[in-house]
Amino acid sequence: MTLIITAAVFFATAGLADAAKDKILFHYDKSIFKNFKNQQFWDSSVSWTNKYKDYDKGDLTAKFPLSKTILVGFTDGFHLTKLINEVSLFIGFLVLSFASIQDINNIIHTIISYSIYKGCFQLGFGWVFAVKDELKR
Repeated sequence: MTLIITAAVFFATAGLADAAKDKILFHYDKSIFKNFKNQQFWDSSVSWTNKYKDYDKGDLTAKFPLSKTILVGFTDGFHLTKLINEVSLFIGFLVLSFASIQDINNIIHTIISYSIYKGCFQLGFGWVFAVKDELKR
């Protein structure tokens, strides 16, 4: 029962993070985030440039290693809340796999299943950004 409650806490955290992400993106002016000090991090109208070394001067190289890919979750509020959402979901499902543990195969199955989901998700997501300029032509 404790594991199920723990999983529920992670799922609730995922929901909170997803709501925060939507507030940042769609309701920023009515959110608590507009009152935070570092607007360059929280305001999605400008924070999306944080992953680049010097976007204003046309330098689109990564600001720090992997800031445009796997570490993008540390570049702005939108991506941070998205990262918290995804990590919370993963941990919640992992904890649930412990709750129904028969053997180590349940845990391995959960990790493999999530890896397949995340890999396929990233392929689809990356494809849209890779070809979006081509589709405009």
